[in-house]
Parts: sequence; C-alpha cells; structure tokens
Amino acid sequence: MKKIIIYSLLALVAMSSCESFLDTENLTKKDSSNFPENESDMEASMAAIYAAIAGINSTETIFLAGDIASDNRFGGGGQNDRGFQALTRLKRDGQDHFNNSWRNNYKGINRANNLLENVDRINWSSEEQRNAIEGEARFLRGHIYFDLARFFGRVPLVLTTEMVNLPRAEADELFAQIALDLKLAIELLPSIPYSPANNKHLGRATKWAAEALMARVFLFYTGYYRQESLPVAGSSEVIRKEQVISWLEECAYRSGHGLAKDFRGLWPYSNPATNVDYPYAREVVWEGETGDNIETIFAYKYSILATYDNTQYSNPIILTSSLRNGGGQDYEKTFPYGPGWGAGPVNSQLWDDWLEKEPEDIRRQASILDVRDPEEIEGYSWGEDRMMEETGYWNKKYIAINAHQKKEDGSIELVKYGCVLYNRTPDYKLDNTQDLVLIRYADVLLMLSELKKEAGPMNEVRARVGLPPVSYTEENLRQERRFELAFEGVRYYDLLRWHLAETELAKQHGVEVMNNGVKGYIDLSDLGKRVRETGGFFPIPQTQIELSAGVLVQDPAWTTQEAIFTGQ
Repeated sequence: MKKIIIYSLLALVAMSSCESFLDTENLTKKDSSNFPENESDMEASMAAIYAAIAGINSTETIFLAGDIASDNRFGGGGQNDRGFQALTRLKRDGQDHFNNSWRNNYKGINRANNLLENVDRINWSSEEQRNAIEGEARFLRGHIYFDLARFFGRVPLVLTTEMVNLPRAEADELFAQIALDLKLAIELLPSIPYSPANNKHLGRATKWAAEALMARVFLFYTGYYRQESLPVAGSSEVIRKEQVISWLEECAYRSGHGLAKDFRGLWPYSNPATNVDYPYAREVVWEGETGDNIETIFAYKYSILATYDNTQYSNPIILTSSLRNGGGQDYEKTFPYGPGWGAGPVNSQLWDDWLEKEPEDIRRQASILDVRDPEEIEGYSWGEDRMMEETGYWNKKYIAINAHQKKEDGSIELVKYGCVLYNRTPDYKLDNTQDLVLIRYADVLLMLSELKKEAGPMNEVRARVGLPPVSYTEENLRQERRFELAFEGVRYYDLLRWHLAETELAKQHGVEVMNNGVKGYIDLSDLGKRVRETGGFFPIPQTQIELSAGVLVQDPAWTTQEAIFTGQ
C-alpha cells in the first residue's frame, strides 16, 4: 500500500504550469493565455492552492504557532532556534519573522483568485462540477484569510490577480469576506455524506468542512471583537448564531462523520507497524489515513513523494515537534518516538492541571509523553544538542513515530511507520507522512455545545473516553476543549476569543525547565503586558512593509526594542 495524496501528481503539474505564466512563447508550455482551458487544468489549479499552503515551512506554520504561543507548550528547540522561543514570549525573532508564512499564504490566495476568475471560461461537463470547484476554491480562500486574520490581525484583502498594493483591511472587512466565501462554499459544495467506501474527496474541502469552519470563524469574530453576528461582504446580510447552529447540526448529523471509537486510535502510535512493539497501544485499532477515519473532516494530506526539491509532501509539523536529534538520543530506548528538532515541549502545568481536574481521563496519557515513565519508554537523554525549555513532556499527536522493519539481510532497522506501511524511503527529515488534521468531528460537537450552551454534544465527547456527563458551564466547556483538542493548533486562538490570554498565559512564568541540560525557570514576566500591547496578534514581516513602499504600517507594539527576542 502506498500513501500518495489526492492531487500529489497534479500539484507538480500545477506548480510548473503556474510558475510559467510569464513565458512569452506559447508552444508547449501553459501560460495565462491558454491556462486554464479545461476541467483538468482547473483541477491542477486547485492542486496548486493546496500545495502553497500545506508546504509552509514548519517553523512558520500558523497551526504550530497556535500551540507554541499558548499555555500548552513552550518554544523549545536549540539555543539558536529563537523563532520558537520568541513565539512563547509574544516577541519576534528579528524583523522578518513569519515572512515565509505570509508569502505562501498570499501565494495560495493568488492561486485561488486566479481559479475563481477563470471558473466560467471553461466548458464544464456539468453544473455540479463547476459549482464544486468554485465552492472548494472559496473554502480555501476563506480558510487562508481566517488563518491570516487570527494571526496577524489585519492584513491586505486581495481579491484579484491584478498587481495591487493595498493597506491592511479592517477586521470587519476581512471577516465579512471570509463569511461570504464560506457561505458560498456551503451552498455550492455537494451534500455527499462521507463514508469509507466513498472517500474520493479525501484531502479535499467539503460542504461539511465549510460548515465547521464557518462556526470556528463565527466564534472567533464574535468572541474576540465582541459582536453578536458576522457580517457578509457585499450585502447588509449578517450571519447569526442560529444559522451557524443549523449548519453545525447538519455537519454533525447528516455528514456521515462521527466520533472514532477509541481516542487513542486517532494517532499514529497505534498504527499496526508500531503498536505490536509498543505496549501502551498494543490493543488499540488505528483509524488510519487512507479513508477509514470518519472523524477527520478536513486535513492536509502528505505522502511518500517528498524530496529535498519538493518538501511540501512531508508533514513539516512532525519534523519540528519531535524529540531533539543531537546524536546522543537512543531512539530504541525512546521507541516509538523518533527524531526531530525539539520544538514545542509540553508545559508541565498542562499535565498537572489535567491530572488534578480529570485524573481518570485517558486522553492525558494518550496525548502527552512523560519521558520519566518507564512503562512508556526505556530511557531518555536530556539536553540533546543544547535543547532549551525542556520539560520531559512531549506531545504524542504530532511527533515522529517509528516502527521496526526487517532488512533483506535479516537485520532489523528503526524507520518511520510510513516506510513500513507505504514503502517510503527512510529519511527522518522527509518521511513524515502523517495527515495534519485541521478539523475533526469532536470539535464540531464542542462548538455545538458552546453555541447552544448545552452539555449534550460535549458529553458525547466525554463519553468516548469513559468520563461521566457534566453540566454545561463555560468553565467545563473551556476545559473540555483544552483537553480534547490539545496540540491541534486551536488553544491560543481560543484564549484570544475568550479574552483569557493575558491571565492564562502569564501563569506560565516561573515554570521549571531545563536549558542545555541545566535546571532553570522560564521567564515570562512581561507576557501579560505583551498581550495587552499587541492584542495577541503578530507583526507584519518587515520585507512586506518595504515591498509595499510603506502602504503597510506596523502596529506600534512591534516597533520597539522590547518586541525583539534576543535570546535567553
């Protein structure tokens, strides 16, 4: 079995085609005068949007930033990995922090704009196919702008492929366009229930993903900006809570998605190539990544095709978030957890809070590796390659997972599970084939509880892990989101929309950590002040300000010397 993502080959075509738009000779190459011409070209154009956003460098993904900037994890990495450590402090690593993320996201937006401008020049085989392509492109553009809006605050709203130099849009304008794109996506995408037997949309946006993302957008906008409804671009229409609930209920009860039987089976440490040698997961059945996982609503799909010229086919979060590889770590002793760059060690307060508030919750050990636990791993080397902010706790959801593979000479080698299951060539920087799940069904249920202020959907999530029902309170809902969705890129943005970031993030000050093998305490004494000054948003990269000739203006909180992280 090989794991080759939907679009993986098309994306190669799309990228070579889209980068050739300036060619003057229209012989065998495609350019803007003859591309796109047909449905196949439109599919390739769609693939190029996914390629732009799924391949963002791991140190700058907004998904990972939403964890490291939260109270769930610290920056970690080595002494020179200041970008990770700056995130924890709401500071910047130099003047161009997150420039790669900015560029790639706008590349994805430009590709979506190009597709939308050309959707009606194609002779479509059916109106349904035409609508599905437009709906998918609108979902992706809304998805990208939502990431930008909740990370940078205000960004230029570019809706054309024309060369334009625009100032930062107001939040209302940004979210109104996001709402319009997602509303149209919901209306245009087909209402085809998901099933393992009908998974041709694996790795692609669906109507159900658009409904779930609309709820996430509504909760962030109305929460952070303290509004009652969500505006819609180009009209006086607004989206109210009742409409969002209706969409979410449709997603919950008509989409074909549902909760997986075992929470532990969502994560690759339970895969059949690994769990045979990993006592913790030996009896767990893995939900898989090739169509059997009914809980995944939207994910970036990765594959065996990654090379050093095409790294976007390997999951960058895995490489970044795995045990730091300094040459002294014995990965047989840490089995099944493998090598990476050591970013995002888990805040010990999360483990302690979880143990105190939900001592019987299996999700704690299912989500967090305690390297001191001999029933988990045999041994662990501290301070590898000058590891910083080390706590002894690591996330289990997005981390390199090893398996044992028998070689032709009969010997056993340690490789990533994708090398065994999908015949990937071993290379710890490129063989990370795990999906990055952006929306799963459990979040749909938790958002339903939050919007309806009812405990029922939340208690479905709790029942899956054997926990008793609880009444609905904001405190219970917030705790359930933190525990269920830990390390899934949502915690920081939840704290922002609940207006709890200042107080909750400040609690991390003084937590014990190891820096280069030496015990110390993390200094976050000015973090509350940074939240107040910045509103929780991050700076525009200086390169983009210079390219705009000053049309883009930096927020004052990011122009001071105090905003620069200079190291520990």
